[in-house]
Amino acid sequence: MAVAIRCAFILSVALTSGAGSTAVAQEAKTSPAAAPFTFPKGVRSANPRAATPQFAPIAPGLYARTIVDTRSAKGDYRIRILSLSVSPKATTGEVKLPGAAMLSLSAGKIEYVAGDQRGKLQPGDTAAIPEGATLQIINDDERPAVLRAVIVSGQ
Repeated sequence: MAVAIRCAFILSVALTSGAGSTAVAQEAKTSPAAAPFTFPKGVRSANPRAATPQFAPIAPGLYARTIVDTRSAKGDYRIRILSLSVSPKATTGEVKLPGAAMLSLSAGKIEYVAGDQRGKLQPGDTAAIPEGATLQIINDDERPAVLRAVIVSGQ
């Protein structure tokens, strides 16, 4: 009796998974492929195999690498997206970002001081940094903190 129940169970699982995989395959065939988001000529590297820029120090304990650096069509403003990394158990030196910025924390927990503003960020939190304000970040965690900075500046 137990063998018959096991065989029936295995047969029902096999039939169900086969029908499910066929439905998924049909859905994959009918869905259009997602196109990558692209920027105007000059923003992305001409060589798709070019290495990602390495982090470089911009203040003691604070490292950055440029993800996007582009100008408007008229050249009246510039947008930069930087990936920032803050050393563990560190208070960074003060840095002035090249414009008004929006910080978004991806990993870690930090405290920041921007001009006369002070705040704490956890993953998913954002903070606006005024143009011309000095920025200092305090990371009390054992791990590095990772942020994304979207910087807009006029030309």
